[in-house]
Amino acid sequence: MGKKKSRAGWVVPILAIAGFLALAYYAKYGPPADVPRKDVDKPSGPENRSKPIQQNAKTVLVPRAIEKGGEVEWVTEPKEVAGDRDPVIVAVDSFLQSSGIAKDAHLASTRLDGDTLSLHFEGLTAKGYGSDDEATLIKGILKAVQQNSSAKRAVFFEGEERLLSLGMIDLSEPQPVR
Repeated sequence: MGKKKSRAGWVVPILAIAGFLALAYYAKYGPPADVPRKDVDKPSGPENRSKPIQQNAKTVLVPRAIEKGGEVEWVTEPKEVAGDRDPVIVAVDSFLQSSGIAKDAHLASTRLDGDTLSLHFEGLTAKGYGSDDEATLIKGILKAVQQNSSAKRAVFFEGEERLLSLGMIDLSEPQPVR
């Protein structure tokens, strides 16, 4: 009796090779390019269409960190806000939300003494940060202060308690903004 060759025996190796080639292609060419967050986060409904500019509206500049090839690049995005809101608070809170690092933190108040701006946060120390996240967080906050105030230095507080550090970065001295 002769042996009958099964065609099913060839299916598994062919599928394995196809899977390997697909994985190699993905590894070489990578995942799809990043979609800008503003396109992903905003639904296209009528509530996000252009709104008339308010009479007392002003524009603040919000820094945003973009990781490219292991390096952080900074871009600035304008944001329109009501004229009675503190531009530093709006810019810092917008940065905190968009960074994803400290979404639960917010800047509760600011106070300018001479050329030093005191930043009073709530929830900034609620969790620990890795050194890269901490550096991005501090740099983004300082960029928001620089772009939206005349302050030359910034001092960090959690409520009314002075922050000496978030981990690795020494915040015991006023941080240069300019």
